[in-house]
Amino acid sequence: MVLQRRRQLQLTPGSDFDALAAGTSRNVSFTYTATDNNGGVSAVQTITITVTGTNDLPVAYDSTATTSENVILNGNVPAATDLDGSIVGYTLVSGQPAPATAAWCSRRRQLQLHPRQRL
Repeated sequence: MVLQRRRQLQLTPGSDFDALAAGTSRNVSFTYTATDNNGGVSAVQTITITVTGTNDLPVAYDSTATTSENVILNGNVPAATDLDGSIVGYTLVSGQPAPATAAWCSRRRQLQLHPRQRL
């Protein structure tokens, strides 16, 4: 917390509140005084700021895998992370290769690639 000369407050929370779930909150309080040009100092006062959590998006990660032709590839996508919750599923969005079919199990993060037989 920074209190600047012209009564401006600046709260830079960084990652301090990332773990707050959506809708939950935490209070940040501080005290201050005011001083006049004759050296007089006011009584101590308190300011309380309520920080309310939001749903931080999960983070998914890139990966690569290799296999030989006509060999079924079994593997897992990298585990995603979520600062304020847990990952409940995965969705295959795009990228099914043309000469193969993909089987996807979202709960287990498992991908199985089946090469198609050439005619």
